[in-house]
Amino acid sequence: TPIRRNAPFPCLGRAGERPAALPTPLLMSLGTEGIETMQIDTIETAGAEVARAEFSADTVALEAAAAFLAKRLIERRNTIPILSHIRIEASPAGEVTLTGSDLDSWASVTVPATVYSPGAVCVDAAPFADALAKVRKGKCPQVTVEHGESGRAAIKAGRTRFNAPTLPVDDFPLPPTGDVGAAAPQSRFPVPAARCLSDLAALAPCQSTEETRYYLNGIALQVRDLAGRERFTMAATDGHNIGAASRELPAGAETLPDVILSR
Repeated sequence: TPIRRNAPFPCLGRAGERPAALPTPLLMSLGTEGIETMQIDTIETAGAEVARAEFSADTVALEAAAAFLAKRLIERRNTIPILSHIRIEASPAGEVTLTGSDLDSWASVTVPATVYSPGAVCVDAAPFADALAKVRKGKCPQVTVEHGESGRAAIKAGRTRFNAPTLPVDDFPLPPTGDVGAAAPQSRFPVPAARCLSDLAALAPCQSTEETRYYLNGIALQVRDLAGRERFTMAATDGHNIGAASRELPAGAETLPDVILSR
């Protein structure tokens, strides 16, 4: 049936009147031979429930992870707000992964936890790390983090409670390989932490700070044949000084490509 101009239509009201509120979205289809028919179908939509993370973890371990990201990678003053936040993901497997980024590097730290509600949240790094430091000084062995409906993260330990601002998880930048931790590593191998940190600290002064030669702003990690044996090597130079360290090749490092660890 043709639609008469200015004719009343259910839910839309008369011409010049404000349409009534529609309870559900509408799908309108028009006939192919001009505007001769109009069909309205309702589309059922279910409100997606936001997964709000809630977990408990060892205070010392969680505070160490947050402090590492907040002090070594994340700047307190940032022109991009999301870069001043830590992405926290609580996994049903019983662990929590904290990730930070400055758009050049990404770092993740995984901590064992009791997960009550799996989910992810981006928490402001500075207040979060400061709150955990105060909880640690209060000698509370366990701390609970809860992403509430108010949009803030609650840090609770005993009678102590702190709140930290949050941002949407979807705003957090992902590495070029896609989702955080989704890309399969080209190589994975363990190295003694103390020895590796000692080598990196010894080579750090040899790194360049010139932005024009950005490829010198880091330490090269390589697998090299030295005296007939494959060795795990690290080297750094600023064009004037050079430093290198060679260690026994760890199991699993055979497939390590030549990479530069940014300063």
